[in-house]
Parts: sequence; structure tokens; C-alpha cells
Amino acid sequence: MTTQATAQRSRLLAAVLLTTALVAVYAWTAEWDDSAVNVDAEAAAMPAWALARHGTIDLSQIETANPWVAPGPRGLLSNRPPGTYLIAVPAYLLFGGDDFSTDPATWTAIWVTAAAMGVLYYALTRVVEGRVALVAAVSLALGTATWPIASTQLWPHGPGQLAAALAVLGLVRQRYVLTAPSLGAAILIRPPTAVFAAGVGIGELLQKREGRLQRFVLIGTVSALATLGLAIYNQRVYGRFGLSGGYSTSFEERLVSMQWSDYARNLLDMFVLPPNGLLLWTPLIAVGILAAARTWRSTPLWTRAAALSALLYLLVHARMNRASGGLPFNYRYPLEPLVLATPLLSVAIDRWRQSSERRQLLVFAAVAAGFVLQALYTFTLVCEPFDADNVICELGRF
Repeated sequence: MTTQATAQRSRLLAAVLLTTALVAVYAWTAEWDDSAVNVDAEAAAMPAWALARHGTIDLSQIETANPWVAPGPRGLLSNRPPGTYLIAVPAYLLFGGDDFSTDPATWTAIWVTAAAMGVLYYALTRVVEGRVALVAAVSLALGTATWPIASTQLWPHGPGQLAAALAVLGLVRQRYVLTAPSLGAAILIRPPTAVFAAGVGIGELLQKREGRLQRFVLIGTVSALATLGLAIYNQRVYGRFGLSGGYSTSFEERLVSMQWSDYARNLLDMFVLPPNGLLLWTPLIAVGILAAARTWRSTPLWTRAAALSALLYLLVHARMNRASGGLPFNYRYPLEPLVLATPLLSVAIDRWRQSSERRQLLVFAAVAAGFVLQALYTFTLVCEPFDADNVICELGRF
């Protein structure tokens, strides 16, 4: 066996071990109380159970007051996109009972989120050395809202992160037959991620390598088919052709009508202001932005395109929806974009920190701070739905 093959097997083994370790941590801190599961996660779990047990997404068999379930052309329907609930169907086929429970959906969230971090680690080992890739993956897994949000319930973010991580793996290995369908799958999970496909596709078009037009066409075609498929699904299920599906059209309306002052405030809330600011909860991102600004021209073009796609996604999302995402603290909307931005941030921080011991201490402090903040959120807060738009939290979970 060649040295290269041995190294690849070692990276794969490390990715599997990382995934397994994260499954253990995530299972320990997941939300196993059905009555405390967020209405968004419950709305994704219910059609998965109904499809596995009864072959339909009609939820008439479930007594529920979930605000995201309402009568539609095909019965009592959840408004979740198909990719969000279909990923949990295998767990319900294997472990679901005659009575609805969110446990199989929660196990799905645990495994797909942990797998996303393992895949991302494996991808990062091709752009930075192994220990740097491990620190980056663990920082994303335990030092961001990935831990207390994506891994605890079937939010769309765990599946979305896995799709983004597979797209990154395809990019770093130049396996675009992996990147294109992964970006398409992300659209079926969370439709605004169509922004990812646009940014990554344009990035490939700008590459000075043979076949760039073919890669652009492949990514664009698959993403367009996914978008069209979602629109047709929404027409068949909800009676409305488009991307909103079972959701209100208010998101699309705000995209074109939100006042600029409201938009500016929402951006501040999303990035820097308490209680939901990304840079407050994960200060390593601020360090990464500084490092990227200093090393921008020397970083691979595809990493820059992916990071800019992530930023564009957040800028678009801030015009459609409130920054909090219904959370009184922490964040969730930046989770998928963080996966796309991680290759650039990892390369930039690794290069930037090497010139100064003070910079290395700053990176260490930022990593530690993110972990401590997410651990405090995970171990000390109990959050339950208050109404369709808000949750209430109190201290004392564990």
C-alpha cells in the first residue's frame, strides 16, 4: 500500500472516530422530552413518522396543536420542505412505533450533524494539516450553535450542514458529481440555500482550469432541477407553485419590501448584537474574518467563492426573516453558511496565526470562548415553546 493510500485511510478513520465521538456527546445533550421539542422540529418529525408508518404525509392520525400544521389540499399538512422530513423516514421505518414520538427524528439530527462534522474534517485535511483540520471541525461541532441547536432536534440545520459539507468535499476533491447534487439537496432542505449553488457555480466559472464551463453548467443545471422539483412538489402538495410551499408568502414579500433601516438593524442583530449575534457567540469567526482579510489573495479561489456564497446567503436571509429565528439566545440561520465558510477561515487562520505567538493565543482564546459559551447554553438553559413565534428559557437544564 502506498504512503498516500495509508494517509487517506488514516484520515478516513479519524473522520469516523470524530463522528462517533460527536454522536456520543450529541446524544447526551439532545432533547429527548417530546413535550419540550420545538414546534419547528416537531413539524419535521411528524410527516416523517406518517410517511413511514402510513405511507402518507397527511397528519390526520396525530392530535396536534402545532402552529406549522394546517389543513391543505392533501389533508392535514406540515409546512416543512420535503428534504427536512424525508431524511428522517429511514429512522422511523426502523424504529418508529404506532404512536408518534420525536425520538427517531432526534437520532436522525444527531447522526446527520455528527456526520457533517466528520465529512468536513475529512475535506479540510486536504487544505490544512490534520491537527488544524481537527481543531476547525471540533470548533464548528462544539464551539458554535451546531451543538445546542442542530444536534438536539430535527431542525433543518443538521441536514443542511451535511449537504453543505458534502458539497465542500466535492469541491476540495474536484468531484463535482458530488458537489452538484449536494447543493441541490440543500435546496430541498432549506430553499434559500439556492444562493450557495449560485455562488459556488460562479466561483467555478472564474477558475482558470479546463472544464470550468462544464462545472458551472453541471452545478447550475442540478440546482435548477432541484428548485423546479421543489416548486412542482409545492404545487402538488400545497396547491401553490413556487418555493414558499406551506409557508406564508411574507418571507418573499419582505425580501423586496423591507425598510432599509429595519434591514440594517436585523443585520446588526444577526452578526454583532446580543442576544443572537454570531460574532458574540462564536468569536472565532471574528478572528477568521480578520485573518481572511490579511491573507485573502493567497487563499484558494474556491474557498473564497464558498465563503462569499455563505455571506450572501446571510445578507439575503436577513431581508426575509428575523435574525433570532425564534431563539431568545444564540443563533441558527448561520449554521449552514458556516460550513461553507470553514475552509477559507481554516486556511486563513492557520496562515495568519503562524507569524506571532500573540496571534496564536488569540486564536486559542477565541476557540475556548466559543466552546464555553455553547456549553453554558447547552447545560444551563431549558427552552420551551411559548407560542408560534417565541420560546421561553430558564436556567437549570442539567
